[in-house]
Amino acid sequence: MIHTIVFFGASSSQAVHPDRASPADLAASAARDLISDGRDFALAAAKTGARIGATRMHFKAAKEAIDAKDPAGCTRAVVTGITALEVGSAHASENLRDGAAFMVACEAATAAGVDTRDAAAIFEASVASLVADARCFGAASERLSDAIAHAMPSAQGRTGEILKILAAPRKALEIAGVA
Repeated sequence: MIHTIVFFGASSSQAVHPDRASPADLAASAARDLISDGRDFALAAAKTGARIGATRMHFKAAKEAIDAKDPAGCTRAVVTGITALEVGSAHASENLRDGAAFMVACEAATAAGVDTRDAAAIFEASVASLVADARCFGAASERLSDAIAHAMPSAQGRTGEILKILAAPRKALEIAGVA
């Protein structure tokens, strides 16, 4: 995880090596990062014209789920919070669902030890197109799929385990090649 990436990150020296942590610990770490990155995403989406509305309530529920050691509940709350953004068009709503799924898959892969920097950079650049362009996160999702597919088999397996613990949306499982 890298601090230079707006949505995804802490330095690798701050993280426990994925081979030494349990899948549950990795999932909890991914869920904590998902809250922070989900908030950043919601704020970035608001700059493109999305209205935050009830999103704050969902992020509060996500924080409560993390405090209760419920990474799946946290993931559900963050995904619901992101998709609760008011964007005003069908393709923008689909972009929110795709963006939320990407974020879940990316956090899981990052926690598992997959290098997700390129995919995260593409995702961040695509946020500006959230309302204007249909399927704006397609390139980021494809890059993340490639990164996971070319990762070490142990990282691929950990990514799948983390996604299952997080009760990831079907689209996130598809991106990771687990569905």
